[in-house]
Amino acid sequence: MITERQRNRHHLHLGSSDMAAVLGLNPWRSPVDVWLAKTQRVPPTPANGAMLFGTYFEPGVIQAAEDGMIDGLPEMEITQAHNERRVPLSPILDHHDGRVVETGEPVEIKTVGLRGPVSDQWGAIGTGEVPPSVYVQCHVHLMALPKSQACWVITADGSRGFAWFRVDRNEEVCGGILHESRRFWKENVEADVCPEGSASLDLLKQVKREPGSIMEVPVHLIQDWISSRELRLKAEREEGEAKASLLQVMGDCEAAKAGGQMVTYMPPERPVLRVKQVKQGAVI
Repeated sequence: MITERQRNRHHLHLGSSDMAAVLGLNPWRSPVDVWLAKTQRVPPTPANGAMLFGTYFEPGVIQAAEDGMIDGLPEMEITQAHNERRVPLSPILDHHDGRVVETGEPVEIKTVGLRGPVSDQWGAIGTGEVPPSVYVQCHVHLMALPKSQACWVITADGSRGFAWFRVDRNEEVCGGILHESRRFWKENVEADVCPEGSASLDLLKQVKREPGSIMEVPVHLIQDWISSRELRLKAEREEGEAKASLLQVMGDCEAAKAGGQMVTYMPPERPVLRVKQVKQGAVI
């Protein structure tokens, strides 16, 4: 839950989710993505649907915890955290979602399952079994609060409702995060050297370009892209021809079946073509 001002200054430091990406543990961002953002080659990331969802629902999750609506969670009062805390001797500036009033321990709120099925990396309720990216975030929070020995993670998802986890401090992990944050900032951000790996296509499309500039690149990069594009267009054309042939043979029937598979034609206002395994009934 960062403010617009904090988002616009996000290039000046590393956050907890940045560190998960730097370590190669963020499933949606790479170290190159972080480098592009910190060197301001791309504009600040605008608040997307998932961010807004979290912003509006996190206070409700905190309230549910305080009201005793989360089974097994110890009774606690949580205050929302809007402050920034620098991790000593590092380029990390931490924003945690809340703190336990009595102990001062950090709280991380997650609304999960927005981009697809809930990851099986979430373990049993009450344990410290959380996805690696969340594990890193928790330790960044703990590094910003040196006296805290545990970070509480409270989640809300459509499959099991509210759940909670407790991640205990691991000094070796904290040391590794500190080392990698300093190395990445010095060797990549300050030195303006792109780290190994690749960035997401969506982010690369946002890179600020110099009008009229031309770069000499290896021939194979252009040839590979042209070949891949031609293969895609050919595959799309062949798919369309095959679909037309199938629909023509079907005549005015709504479905066709063969070899244990069934194809169902739906009007344009619904999905046009569905294939399912007849025996298993699984939609492909």
